[in-house]
Amino acid sequence: MISIVTVNWNSYDFLQLLIESTERFTHVPYDLIVIDNSNAKQPVSQREHIHVFPQDTNIGHGEGLNLGTKIALEQFDHPYVMFVDVDCHFLCHGWHDPFIKLMEEGFWVVGGKCVQE
Repeated sequence: MISIVTVNWNSYDFLQLLIESTERFTHVPYDLIVIDNSNAKQPVSQREHIHVFPQDTNIGHGEGLNLGTKIALEQFDHPYVMFVDVDCHFLCHGWHDPFIKLMEEGFWVVGGKCVQE
């Protein structure tokens, strides 16, 4: 249902938190698409819903999101694409419900909300 796109640049600790929170709190079909611009090239386990696309050079955040969107549209059969910064993570079950509701109502762009832990 959702293709989640993130761009990583040497932030593997944050990326791991994002992966763990996505797996724990996402209860609709999804794929997490990671555009990895890092020069560290640390291994990230590719699981069923986690797809890492290493880049030879840092293509930048904007180009990374564009590439992730292209991959989402060409390779995954989800009606929605969501951008998430690599240093964000999901905090509760059903986080995706308001996002899906707004998209079903015809919104094209939806922003996030920051909360302190």
